[in-house]
Formats: sequence, C-alpha cells, structure tokens
Amino acid sequence: MKITYKLKASLLMMALPLMANAQNLVTLSADDFKIDAGKTATFAVNMDNEGEQISDAQFDLQLPEGLTFVSAEVASERSNGHSIKTNEVEGKTRVMVSGNMLGNPFKDNRGAIAKVTVQASSSFETGRLGFSRIFLSTPNGGSIQCDNFDIEANPPIPETIEGVKFFADNLSLDAEGKGELAIFLDNPQYSVTSVQFDMTLPTGLKITNVKNTDRSKNLTVMNSELPSGKIRVVMVDGNGEFRTISGTEGAICNIALETTDKYFKSGKIQFDKIKLANRDNLKATPADMEVTINATAGIENATFNEQMTGSVYNLQGIKVATENMNKGIYIQNGKKFVVK
Repeated sequence: MKITYKLKASLLMMALPLMANAQNLVTLSADDFKIDAGKTATFAVNMDNEGEQISDAQFDLQLPEGLTFVSAEVASERSNGHSIKTNEVEGKTRVMVSGNMLGNPFKDNRGAIAKVTVQASSSFETGRLGFSRIFLSTPNGGSIQCDNFDIEANPPIPETIEGVKFFADNLSLDAEGKGELAIFLDNPQYSVTSVQFDMTLPTGLKITNVKNTDRSKNLTVMNSELPSGKIRVVMVDGNGEFRTISGTEGAICNIALETTDKYFKSGKIQFDKIKLANRDNLKATPADMEVTINATAGIENATFNEQMTGSVYNLQGIKVATENMNKGIYIQNGKKFVVK
C-alpha cells in the first residue's frame, strides 16, 4: 500500500507542473464591440490553446446595466460535434460549450469557440462585460482554469489615429521635365481605409496622373481641381466594403508631374487638409507639409532659341548644327539645356 501511495503521489507531482504549463498556454478572450441603443450585437469568444487539446469550455458572463443576454451558439468553424447550454447562476449567465460523450477536442488551436448575442436597452451607452470562473477540460479529463477578464461595449473612440506619419520626399524632375512624386504613409497602430489631401502646385507644374501602389490596390484613387485651383486627391474603397491600405509603411500613391513652363527650375508643392480615417471612425489629421520640386540639376529646361549665342555640342563633345538638333540634352557656353 505504501508503495502504491508513493507512486500515485509521484505521478500527481509530475502532473501538476504540466497542468500549470498548459494553463499558461491556454487563454480565453473576446474583443470590445459596438452596439446601438435598442439593438442587438454578437461578439465572439475566442480560445487560444496552442499545444493543448481542449474538449469543453465554461465561463460566467456578467453583463452591465442596460445589456441583457439573448443567446449563445457554437462557432461552427471550430466545433467538433459540440453543443452549448446556458443558465443563470448568481445573477450571471453561465455558458457551457461541451463536446460529445467521446470528448472530441475543438478543431484547430486558435479562433472562436462561441458567439454571444446581447440586447441593449433604448438608453444604453457603454459598459463592461466580465468573464469569470473560466474552466476548460481536456479529452483525458484534465481541467485548466483561465484568468478572468473583461471587455467593453461601445468603448470610447480616440480623437485621432495614433502614430501616423504622412510624408513625401523632395523630387528632381528628369531632363524632359517629368517625374513621379511618391506619397508615403506610416500607420503602425491602426488600419486606414480612406485618405484625402489637397495640393497647391507652383506655377509651371501640373499633375498628369495619380496612380495606386501595391499598398492601395484595393482603393480607388481620384483627383480633381477645386474652385480655389488646388488639386484634391481622394483614396477610398469604391465598393463601400471598407477595404484597407495594406501594410503599415511605404508609398500609397504616385503622383505623375510634368512642367508646363520651359523656364521652370524649382517650386514647392503645398499639402493641406490631410485627412485619414478607418472603418471604426477613427480619424487622423497630419500636419500640413511642403515638398520641393526641382528641374534636373544643372540642366536648363529651355529650347535652343532662348539660349545665349555660341556653338552647341552634344554630350559626347561633338559640335552639332543648330538646325539639325534632335530631342535631347546639349551644351552651349558651358551650360546644359534641353531640346524637347
């Protein structure tokens, strides 16, 4: 008998650390959600059980004043013949997600295991929902207790999208007075579903096109001239599905520019009314900025007839007849100029 007792005790001591480690690997969670007064809303209860099979789950749900429990259902994506039952226990709603008699584990090891629907009163504004007495069972009869947590219905919306950086680098045009200005967006914390900004162009410069990048391929890019003469660029999901700009950094559009004045050498593009938003109505208004646009360094953006008199040479140093000059870059009196 003593030997048997010691053996059982040893097995128990070996099992305890394993259950403690499993508890650290298994978590139950849910996200904050929105619900309109007088309406219903459904939120998911998620389980992350990496490295541990779970067959049953139970938790008590405490609702704030103004919210009432409507129903709960098994999330079909992870169900393996599971069913769900609810009852009232000490003013809370107890939710039990159970496998069949064989103790089949949930499919996969991450994602929703249940969906809970609640009803808001006509005067409901916001409140916290508490999850407690969270117990999970393994197919071999083991039990894991998870930490309590809470979530918020209608959490307050921040005034701005934090951590956003909207910028562009100075640009030098090519010999033909053309170039593409890349507009960059860093949005490390929040998604962005729409972008708008106004541009004031310097004299002698025009926009010929505004194009998507890989980050914004899900959005429609439009530009139009305002009565003030500014150019407004808008990027939005034309299908109304609130698709987002992918990634968190890099160019979101390329603006094709071209000179309209052959004497254009340099000018600044002013950006203002920069507005970003996402599907959760979070907004950001980055500060106004300006970008310098230069003609190609060392090249006069003009034709031969407006240059000073003197012999003309090509870039290979060969003298050319002025009446036979093709398009390109030439040198006269030590200065480069462009023939368009």
